[in-house]
Formats: sequence, structure tokens, C-alpha cells
Amino acid sequence: MQVTGYSCVVSPPYKLVRSSRTRRSLKRDDRSIKIFSTCKMENVILALAEAIWPGLELQAVERSTVDAAALSRYLRLSGAEMKQLPEEVLKMVNNYFVGTQQQQLKLLLQLLGHRLPTLLLAGQHCLSAQWPLLQPFHQMPLEARQAVLQGWAHSSLPPLRKAYKGLKALLAAAILTHIDPATGSNPCFEALGYTQGDRLREIGLGPLPTAAEAAEEVLCSATLHIPELVAAGVDVQACLAKRGFLLAPQGGPAAAAAAAAAAPDASNQPDQQHADSAAATGNGKHSGGSRSAGGVELFYDAVIIGSGAGGGVTAALLAAAGMRVLVLEKAGWVRREDMSWLEGEAHAEMYERAGFLATEDGGINVLAGSTLGGGTKINWTASLRTPEHVRREWAAAPHSLGVLGPDSQAFSAALDAVCSRLGVSTGSHMSGPNAKLLQGLQLLGVHGEELPRNCLSKTCSAYCNFGCRSGHKQSSDATWLVDAVRMGAHVLTGVEAQRVLLEAHGGAEDGSGVPGLCAGSRQQVCWR
Repeated sequence: MQVTGYSCVVSPPYKLVRSSRTRRSLKRDDRSIKIFSTCKMENVILALAEAIWPGLELQAVERSTVDAAALSRYLRLSGAEMKQLPEEVLKMVNNYFVGTQQQQLKLLLQLLGHRLPTLLLAGQHCLSAQWPLLQPFHQMPLEARQAVLQGWAHSSLPPLRKAYKGLKALLAAAILTHIDPATGSNPCFEALGYTQGDRLREIGLGPLPTAAEAAEEVLCSATLHIPELVAAGVDVQACLAKRGFLLAPQGGPAAAAAAAAAAPDASNQPDQQHADSAAATGNGKHSGGSRSAGGVELFYDAVIIGSGAGGGVTAALLAAAGMRVLVLEKAGWVRREDMSWLEGEAHAEMYERAGFLATEDGGINVLAGSTLGGGTKINWTASLRTPEHVRREWAAAPHSLGVLGPDSQAFSAALDAVCSRLGVSTGSHMSGPNAKLLQGLQLLGVHGEELPRNCLSKTCSAYCNFGCRSGHKQSSDATWLVDAVRMGAHVLTGVEAQRVLLEAHGGAEDGSGVPGLCAGSRQQVCWR
């Protein structure tokens, strides 16, 4: 995808594997999966799963509301019994881990399938009194495998600690999100009290609020998912023109700028069409007034990269100022009716790397949103104003940011405006654990208070991190992006920006481009 001058170009080639609804396909690299699966990796994964999730005996059930039989099945469950686990784990590794982390995980799983590498990684635990003396990891007794993992967890060597953290997180997630095709459920769900059904009806939240439905329809009217168009074989240029996206006139950026100056305000005519205009070559470079069969050039005053807390607010403010705004989101948009009640599916749809994004050493897992609305779509609604002590620190030396200090009426007014638009309030019905926590703090004489939430309902569905199917959470795609669209902004999903290019204009460097990925292939997004 490319924007030249004041324009944005969508150009092929496109590559996409798409499954039903908005599900992200797990079929991206099946050939790689098969290659690695031939090297005893399935047995290693099952052995690791059993070591991390061994079967236990039920001794007694006290103070538990869970059915004894369900609890017994849960405790007796062993990771080694889930025969489909290796395939699911390898798909996760291929789809959600990248670069060095992916290579290291695959190499580790390969090495543990052989005797000598296992000796180096497991030490004396792989020794046997019987020939052939050395055992690969998957042939070691359960107690020995668990001892190896415990050794890695407390090792002085960072790579071993990282291996333990990565494998534990990966296998635990695979076990808890695994869905048995025969039952359509996870064997742990009943004992854990995990509800798969429509929880909204159970807690009385009822149907989607009318205002939320209306806001979703407004956003839908100005949002297009480029990979979906390509997968369907649709003429992208014609579709963009039909939906009111601003196609640049022939003649390049100069003609586009002149046309924009003479054109009515985009906020007053969001559905205007420029069906007869496009100028770009197949490689994204501008070619004067020529028309390329492989590219579509769009024209906007501002391109916003990302649609979360920052991108949504910026898009709304610029659109309100009369600018023609285009929002680019690398992920897709999951509408409320398509949101899943299952953790594995929800994470695959709306989280960066399905929730497996972590620091380089694996010490911190980062649950980042990767969907239209960004992190605001999947967070737990806690909405805190900038604390006074932080504002005092900003205002003091060496920062000296008085404009953000506690005496700044402008910054206080900005916080008020944001909280008002998001419906931030208190007085929600507390969950059992939260109520007990607050009670305990009060008994200890420790200050504690309810967190303000950007939710219009006083009753929480407890599925905020799955996108809030109830429609009460005021995420970016329910507020700021809707405001921006109502003032003429447009949204393209399936476009990932890589970096900002600088280009000299009149002795100064201006942002003029953002090379990125569009619909699975390397494209370019530029604006001036």
C-alpha cells in the first residue's frame, strides 16, 4: 500500500489465507510444521505437557461448590492424554512466535528428542541403569522430567530460564484453550466453572444497547478490510470509490491538492465518490497522470497509524478540525456479534501474537491488543486520571513541563473531556474477589477505593478482555473512531506500517511515507 503526495496507494501482489468469520487461520506454514513434526517432536511435546500438567489423585473435596466428579476428572487429567496437543502447539509456535524466539523453541523441541542433546540440557536426570544408559527427554520418567524443568526454572543461565518460561506458558495455554472436537468443550471447563454459553443473558445484561448498535453501523459504513476484498476477488479501486474513500484525481499529487482545495469539506460529504481517478504504478511509485491496473491511489490530509487510545483520539480531533483523515489498522475488526466466548479464539482474533508477545528474556508477557480499537478493545476498563503526584513531578525540574502540571487548567480540562466521552464512572457492582480485597484493605487500615471504569453498565460481563460483547465498554471503536467517521474519516484494516520515511521539502524534512505490509505482502504507505 502506498500514499504518494497526499495520497494512499493499494497495490498487489496480495497473499492471504482466510478462514470463516474473522478467525485468523492457523494454516500459515503447514509445510514447516510437518518437517519439524517428523523429528520426535510430538513425543517431546506430550512429555513436556505431562511434566507441566500431570494427573493427580483426588484426596478430598472441602469447601468446594464444584461437583466432585468434575473435580476428579480435572485433577486426573494429564497433558499427555491430549493427543492433538502437539499439532496445536506447533501451530502456535509457527503463527505466534517470530524470529529468534521461534527458532529457539523449535530447536529445543528437536534437541530434546535425541539422547546426547538431552544429556547436555538435562544432565544426570537422563541417565538410566539400563542400556542404552542415556534417555531422550520423552523417554525419561515423569519425576526426572519435572526435576529438569525445575532446574531450568531456577538456573543461573538465562537461556534455560527463558526456555522454562516459554514452554510453561505455551503448553499451559494450549491445554486450557484446547477444544475437544468430540465434545466441543475443554475437559477443564466444568471444574473451573468456565461458562461457554451466552453469559450476558445469565447475568441479565440483555441485548446489545441501541446506541452501541448505531455506533457500530456508523463505523462499518466507513471501514474496509483490504485482505477480505482481495480474498473475495473484488475490484479494490471500485469498492473504495463506492464506499466514499477519497481517490486521488489523475495528474498526481499536485492535481490532487488542487482538487482537494476546491472540493467541499469531507466531513459534510463522507460518501462522495471519485470513481474515475487513480494514478500509481504497480511498484507504488508515482507516474504522473498514468493509470495503473495494479494500484489504487487515495488522497488524504492526514494518515493515522493505529486505532487504539492514541490513534482514535487523534483521528477524531483532526477530523473535527476539518482534515481529511484516513486511519490504518494492521489487524482486522471483530464486530460484537462475531466475538467469541472462548479464550483461545478471542486471543487469536484480538491480541498481538494471540497473547504470546513477551520481552526478549521471556520474563514479562505483554497482552497487547491487535484489532480495530487496539488495547482499548481488550482491556479491563480501569480508567485512571493522571495522578497529582505524577503531574507535580512533570512540572518540576528537570522535566519542567508546567503545561502538564497540577496547576494546568488546560490539561485538567483535557482529562475531563476524555473521561466524559468515555463515560468513566464509579459505583459498579464489585465482583466477589474485588469486594473481599477492598474489605481486607479497610480492616488493615490501608487506603483502597474503587477503580473508575469506562463502562456504561454497572454490571460487568467479566468478558472485557474478549472485546465486551455486551457493548457497554466505551473502547476506541465505540467512541473516538465513531466520532471521526461521523466527521468524514475513513478506516482501512489489514494494513501494517513498518517505519516512517522522511523526505526533504524546502530545506526541511517532512514525514512523507510509511512502508508497510498490506494483505500479506510488503507494500508502502506514504503521505505528505
